Amino acid sequence: DFCLCIITSNDQLNRQIMAKKIMLHEFLRLDNAFLDSTITSALRKYIVKEKLLINGTINEHSLKTLIDDIHRIDQETENLVNLLTINEIGTIEDNRRAVPLLKNIDIKLSSGGGASSAGFAMHDIIADLPYNVSITATGWCMSAAIIVLLAARERYATENTSFMIHGGQTMIFGKLPEIQNSLDFYNLEELKFKTIISAKTKMSTEELDSIFSSGKDYFFMLDKAKEIGLITK
Repeated sequence: DFCLCIITSNDQLNRQIMAKKIMLHEFLRLDNAFLDSTITSALRKYIVKEKLLINGTINEHSLKTLIDDIHRIDQETENLVNLLTINEIGTIEDNRRAVPLLKNIDIKLSSGGGASSAGFAMHDIIADLPYNVSITATGWCMSAAIIVLLAARERYATENTSFMIHGGQTMIFGKLPEIQNSLDFYNLEELKFKTIISAKTKMSTEELDSIFSSGKDYFFMLDKAKEIGLITK
């Protein structure tokens, strides 16, 4: 449950957010003169949990799909902010801070991995969202998909989900200086993987170094995912 903090004072807004004194379902039952049927309908529609899907290879196509989904939700949020503001329910600044707190998004993730660049982009986009976002892994969550999963603070998985972490894989052709240049870049990409995983799970840098330098895929199941903090609930 999240509070509806559409009020006129920034100080009041902060107190309402912290205390969560006005629960959404209670607010919608109130017989307020200013809350007409149009606003009530818009609020009820907005608070329905949004369900998104990332399925298959992590690549430019799946990244674009995610961006399009988020753009749609952002537009719905701005529309509600404007509706409330026009009806003199809070200032536009307060509404832009408060309304996103009402939106819950659950992303279903099923992927064997893909391009690290798309995985990092998805991670950053999801992590920066102002909404309440959870990700549920199902089927498989491997390689670049691990980075996408770690974008959410609340991370779930279905019972039979399989996981895998490994070092970078590439084929490099060219002159020796060009090859060294590419190797340096991929080492930096691998460091980003390790940094995100170690920061958001219980895995140490030493453990990750061992996995990444082994040249082997490190497979594990749900119990291990919970143990290392990859899955939070």
